[in-house]
Amino acid sequence: MSKNAASLLPFNSEVPLSSRLAVLRVCFSPSFDSPVEFDPFEISQFEEKKTDAVGGYIQVTPPKGICFIITRRANEPDERVCASQPLKFDLSDLDSKGNFHWTVRTGVQDFGTVVHWQTPYRVARMMNLTMRWPGPIVPKIIKGCEATRTSQGTRKIYIRFIDGETWTTSFPEKDEMIPQPEKMPNLYVLESPETSFAALAESSSKSAPQNDKSEHAHEDDKTPKKAVTKKIEEKENITWQISQRSTFHMSSRYFAGPDSLPPLGGGECRYRYEDAESASGLMECHYVSNFKWVYIPLTCLSQVRQQ
Repeated sequence: MSKNAASLLPFNSEVPLSSRLAVLRVCFSPSFDSPVEFDPFEISQFEEKKTDAVGGYIQVTPPKGICFIITRRANEPDERVCASQPLKFDLSDLDSKGNFHWTVRTGVQDFGTVVHWQTPYRVARMMNLTMRWPGPIVPKIIKGCEATRTSQGTRKIYIRFIDGETWTTSFPEKDEMIPQPEKMPNLYVLESPETSFAALAESSSKSAPQNDKSEHAHEDDKTPKKAVTKKIEEKENITWQISQRSTFHMSSRYFAGPDSLPPLGGGECRYRYEDAESASGLMECHYVSNFKWVYIPLTCLSQVRQQ
């Protein structure tokens, strides 16, 4: 770090954001704004432990004579870092874009600088057939997705989750755009795009009816196939979260979902190849596989755009 940069520390309220970021950037490895991934060993253990403690590490090295006060999570104590050490990030830190954010303070007069890292992971959200709309949702971490296209024009996406599941979805021969509105649609967002995985899970837990645990536990395992069919026939009117603009639709039979579940007919999927808000493509389905509602950001969706 140069002497000029070091002279700005500790920061006060007059130091502009651009200068703050320039000084702090060399103190973190990988540096913020850089892509980071979870530790491969912890990912391999995730399937066995089923815990959101899986994650990775950022090496923090404050300049000599300076201590960083780092807020990683609002509900946990701050970290005081005066010498080089690794700090962990994990699933509970991710928002729906796959980002995590820390606030760094360099002294008592420093109001803090927010820095963020991008991971390749995304947060999918869903409701199974036994859940009521609107109501609690189930977050699920996407590890990545893979797009394929055959010489015959068949398009398919494989969605790989961090718990080991793989879902697949194919596409019709030709994309069909839904009727476009004359005016900008009134966007309805179910969850804030900056809501973390932990907050989503906590919200789901708090919002669930008190008797759900006793009355509905393992309901999917015990409900006869005929009863499930009845639930599908009695569809709720679910509000679409994807706006109509530049959005295509298709039958739910193209969405296979988990390998262990057959596709269901009668539902609908909507998708858009690019979405600025989620920094990826989006797909939303109603009544597919064993789900009433599925909302999935897909970083590979643009690769199957019809040519």
